[in-house]
Amino acid sequence: MKFDELKDSAFDPASLERSLAALEGELAKPPPRSWRADVALLLAVSWGLAGAMTLVLFFTDPGTGALALRHLPALGLLLGTGGLAAFAALSPPGRLPVAAALVAAGLGLSGLVFLRALDTTAASTLPPWVCTLSHLGTDAIPLVIALLCLRRSAPHTPRALLAGVAAGSCGALIGEVGCGQSWQHVLLFHGGAWALIALASAVIARRLKRFSYAP
Repeated sequence: MKFDELKDSAFDPASLERSLAALEGELAKPPPRSWRADVALLLAVSWGLAGAMTLVLFFTDPGTGALALRHLPALGLLLGTGGLAAFAALSPPGRLPVAAALVAAGLGLSGLVFLRALDTTAASTLPPWVCTLSHLGTDAIPLVIALLCLRRSAPHTPRALLAGVAAGSCGALIGEVGCGQSWQHVLLFHGGAWALIALASAVIARRLKRFSYAP
């Protein structure tokens, strides 16, 4: 195409109108949610659900309050672990080393088991796998939110694992206010469920259709 023809087509009124209409359509769209909002959403759902379940336990089990007070250090550890995992999973690269966050998540689970080993334990009339099922059941909704947030970035298995850790903090928090069994029980039936949620997040996230391929 000659330069004069190219110049004339660039200032074609119909073409300019179409470009302006497309631009107006893009400007009318709501701005994309920031990664900070994603972190806040994931933690709000995870911890909000844990808080709601805790209130149910308070009204149905008279010993819940005393158990929660005994497990305050573990609850604080879980909040820190879940918050750090969510931040590392959904923040842009470079904000927080993912490897360091994975180590911190492992230390969080180890600390949970250690704190339970220092605590007095109580027998339960329920089968131990009930804790695992309740853990997995309550983590399902936070896991869905975590996966939706992960769809806005490129596949990254360590980040998906950390998103699962953040989602799994929901069931872990409920376990600390609703279960007073031994550290072996916590390691196998609580920690096992938490690990399953993290692994499920990593496996499912690899198969999701992406909204974006941002890092």
